[in-house]
Amino acid sequence: AAVVAAMIMQSLHAAGAPPIVTILAGLIGGVAAAAIPGYLNGLLVAKVKVPPFISTLGMGGIVFGTALLLSGGYPVAQQPPYLGKLGNGYLLYFWPGNGVSFFALPETAENADLQDIIPLLPNVVVITLVVLVICWFILAKTQFGQHLYAIGGNFEASVRAGIPVQRTIIWVYTIAGLLAGIAGCLWAARFTSGAANAGETSLLTAIAAVVIGGASLFGGEGTITGTIVGSLIIATIQFGLVVLGVLPFWQFIAVGFVVILAVVVDQLGRNMGR
Repeated sequence: AAVVAAMIMQSLHAAGAPPIVTILAGLIGGVAAAAIPGYLNGLLVAKVKVPPFISTLGMGGIVFGTALLLSGGYPVAQQPPYLGKLGNGYLLYFWPGNGVSFFALPETAENADLQDIIPLLPNVVVITLVVLVICWFILAKTQFGQHLYAIGGNFEASVRAGIPVQRTIIWVYTIAGLLAGIAGCLWAARFTSGAANAGETSLLTAIAAVVIGGASLFGGEGTITGTIVGSLIIATIQFGLVVLGVLPFWQFIAVGFVVILAVVVDQLGRNMGR
């Protein structure tokens, strides 16, 4: 997604397209490029009965290789300057005694005033919160969300209950691809470039956040709020290791250990429940 979005924005910017058109086209293209593999994964799992692990692993390799081919193995740079403002800017800038400015620093501010201006609400955080609220609503307040819990908890019972299992699974994988596309576009905006390995080191962290947040890898359990809490816990652990001066490589070891521990605790709880 990051590569496709960056390539689209690079081309449109070079052609002199308006900024809003360039940004929107890049974001839509990047999200669509990620949603398509997600949809194909859903078809493979729901229709062909390919094991999810194999399907996603194989599709991940295909997508990674395609991104390398498109980018030639290099980051797609030379992005429009306003892309960096989207990825690294803030929604609000508070200037004590002079009010609030939206999306950009106050025009009347001099260089000497910049140290007094307080940036609030990073754009990336705002976009992430909007996505989280939408996902929470879908999962907690819609019939589709209830079907997800039912299918994850007991697949056969869901089929007998008349839940459209195949269609739901396809939608789940498509939405997962779409969300990955949004993450890739945010990555491209934050680093003002697109790379085939965008977010590669965040895979284990993402899994850890979900598991620590209470989602069961065996299905049927998990919430958006729990995932947020899990993300904060992982971020706290990583930040704590940095403060202590621990080598960054130990972060992967710590996160991996936490994932295994969380799954073991989940499994022990299930065994005791039986």
